[in-house]
Amino acid sequence: MYVVSNQEKIEQLQYELNTEKQRGAVADIHKITQLEQQIADLELEKQVEENHEEIAYVLDELHATDGEDRYTMRDLTENEAAYQILRASVQQMMMEREEKLLKEINRAKEEASAQVAQIKAEKEELQNRYDSLYEETSAIRNELNTAKEEVNELARKRDAAANELDTANKEITRLNSHIDDLRTEIAVGATNAPKVVNTNTTANLAEAMKEFKNSRPAIYDMEPANEKGSMYRATLAETGEEITFGWLEKGKYREVTAEQADQFRTSREESQSSHEDNAQLGETVEEIGVAPQPNEETTAAGVAGMDEGHTDGEVATETTKSVEERIAALELAVFGKMEEAA
Repeated sequence: MYVVSNQEKIEQLQYELNTEKQRGAVADIHKITQLEQQIADLELEKQVEENHEEIAYVLDELHATDGEDRYTMRDLTENEAAYQILRASVQQMMMEREEKLLKEINRAKEEASAQVAQIKAEKEELQNRYDSLYEETSAIRNELNTAKEEVNELARKRDAAANELDTANKEITRLNSHIDDLRTEIAVGATNAPKVVNTNTTANLAEAMKEFKNSRPAIYDMEPANEKGSMYRATLAETGEEITFGWLEKGKYREVTAEQADQFRTSREESQSSHEDNAQLGETVEEIGVAPQPNEETTAAGVAGMDEGHTDGEVATETTKSVEERIAALELAVFGKMEEAA
């Protein structure tokens, strides 16, 4: 009867193990572990058998010599029975020691294999963490690049707005200078205008800037409306209405406190009440009737009957009134256009 040796069993199990590992992702991990354990046990048995054979050979060849004569273990015992007992005892002792040593070696191999497996698992975990951190870093880098582009775009818009503001300030200065020239012409006449030196230009510019700032709608409780800070949310002081606007439009409004906002609403309510009272008064006047106006003949006759001094006084009054009206019309035209431009 043919007996399968441990080496043949090991080769068969090794073939099954390799076949299972070649299946890749669909391989049976439990089966692989079982085959590896069986191979390890058979290798241990094979090693024990080989050690037994080696020990038996060593005992058979064991001898003592004094340089001249050679004595085996059988020669040194009294009889064959004593030799067999001594040989069996020595062989058993050596086999137990070899088996113990082999078990320790295999245990050390198993521990080493476990450590290697743990190290591989830790390495895979570190690799996974590295891949995850790399992806997060790439995402952060992309966000940073996007933020830099947005900052650059905002800087370009800021520079453009600053240029527009500078242009507007220059236009305001030019218009104020023009107004001063017109006032000078009105005051002294176009002929003597070059002789007049106006020393109040700075005050006029400050007054114009003050009027320009006060002409802007008042707002309060202004706060960012998004995370980028490109939009703002605020409340109109006069109406209490909430509005939203971009950061380039901040210059169109002037910010006040909540207490000042109450004053704006109070002034607006008083103004509306005053307009209503005036409207009611106008209706009452229409019901009563309009006073008759003097005709041109009566006016002419009255003017003709006045003395010379009285006539000069009226002419001076009318001239002064005409100058004031012209100044008011010029300021209305100039500052009205400035508000529309703002």
